[in-house]
Parts: sequence; C-alpha cells; structure tokens
Amino acid sequence: MPLSTHLVLFLAPLTAVSVGAFIARQSGVSLLAFLPNAIGLFLGNALLMRSSSIASFTRRNLRIVPTIAVFLIASSLLSPGVESVHRWISIGSFALNLSMALVPIVLFGLVYGSEIESMALTAGLSLIFVLQPDAGQATAFASSAAVIFLSEGAMRSTARWRGFLLVVISWAIAWSRPDPLPPVEHVERILRLGFAQGLLSSFACLLAVLCVLLPILWLRFQSSKPKLRVLSLSYFVYLFVSFAVTEIGNFPVPVIGAGATSVIGWYLMVVLAQKTYD
Repeated sequence: MPLSTHLVLFLAPLTAVSVGAFIARQSGVSLLAFLPNAIGLFLGNALLMRSSSIASFTRRNLRIVPTIAVFLIASSLLSPGVESVHRWISIGSFALNLSMALVPIVLFGLVYGSEIESMALTAGLSLIFVLQPDAGQATAFASSAAVIFLSEGAMRSTARWRGFLLVVISWAIAWSRPDPLPPVEHVERILRLGFAQGLLSSFACLLAVLCVLLPILWLRFQSSKPKLRVLSLSYFVYLFVSFAVTEIGNFPVPVIGAGATSVIGWYLMVVLAQKTYD
C-alpha cells in the first residue's frame, strides 16, 4: 500500500476520534473515556499493515470466518445484559459491542459466499439483532444487506428477494421491541453535543462525519471489480445509516463517539474493500 494512502487512512479516523474527544471534553467528560478509541486506532493500523494477508485469509475461509463473526456477535446474548438489553460483552472494565466491529466481515461473506451461505448469515445476524434487541444495527445491516441482495448479478432473483424480505422483516421486528436504555452523552449523543456548542464545533462534527464516510466511498470508485464495488457500496450504506439512526434513537455514533469496536470495524471495511486484494 502506498505510504500516502496509509497516511490518509490513518488520519481520517484519527481526526474523527479527536473531534469526538474534544467535544466531550468541552462538556466535562474525561479524555480517558476515549481510551478505547485510541486502542481501536492502534489495532486498526495493525490490521491495515497486514491487510493483504487478512483479506486473502478471509477469502480462503469464507465458510468459517463470517460464521465465527456471527457467533461472536451472538455471544452478547449470554451476557447478563442491562434492563433486558444484551448488546455487549464485557472484557475487564470494557463493554464491547462486537457487531460494530464484525458486521463488515459478515457483509463480506454475503458478497462472496454462496447463496445458501449468504442466506444463513443474514438469517442468523438478523435474529441476533432482534433478540438483543438492537434496532440501530438491525437497520444499518438491513440497509447494507439490501444493497447486496438487490445488486444485479449478485445471486439468483428468488434468493435476492428472499434475502431482501428477510432483512426488512427483522428490521421491523427489532424496532417493535422496547429499548429502555438512556443515552450516554459522549457515546450516543456526541454529535448533538457538538452541534449545541456553536458554529465551529458544528463544522468540526461535519468534518468528522466526512472523514469516516468519504474514504469508504472512495474505495467504491477505485475498483473495477463488480463484487468489490458492491461490497464497498454496502459498507458506505452501513456507515451512513449507522450515523442516521442516531438521530432517531439511542444508538452509538460510529468512530466519533467513545468506543473501540466501531473504529476497528471501520478499518476492517478498509482492509476488505481494497481493490489490490480482490
């Protein structure tokens, strides 16, 4: 990977995390709350440096890696939960929402796996989001999976429409389930905090969002490979919807809000969607 590209892919999420930390600090939140983001940046860059090996390994093990990702996300259902909500697993003092890190691997499996494998992954992950419940991730996943299912040539017509119908139904059920948890200001409300702090802070929020979205969109136009173009577009839709749902519910803001998993998930998108390794 050219050094200039690596530098851009390092600075983009670093800028977004820095904006989130600054906004939170202005509201009296300790910078230590963004230590997980810093860890995510470190791990993400480690993934980036091994991107060729990771992408190749995932392609060679399409029946295993996305399935493991689904089971890891499902492990949250075994956690004690908070008010009947089971979105996280705890590692020490850290609560990790694994779906925000691992959904990119599942989407990769939807694009490159067989029709049966794609349907099984979709059904499994959709059910998990209903059981957690997590309407935000259900909506983001449904939207990105719909891009894949409705893409011309992705799979046979009947399978495409069955997959599309499945994610729509799971999305509707997830939204019908109650979500009693209040928002954490520097996680779910970080953009609202920023826009409330004035024009400069609002501009910084917009810059941070663009830093997260534009590199993924750029990957979409860098590839001439049809499947890779579908994959990168599904990643862009997943991220865009993940931002959008934070305005209608208490869901974490990707990368900009405090938390490591969305940062790692962003880097996995970059690693898996690079044209060099298709």
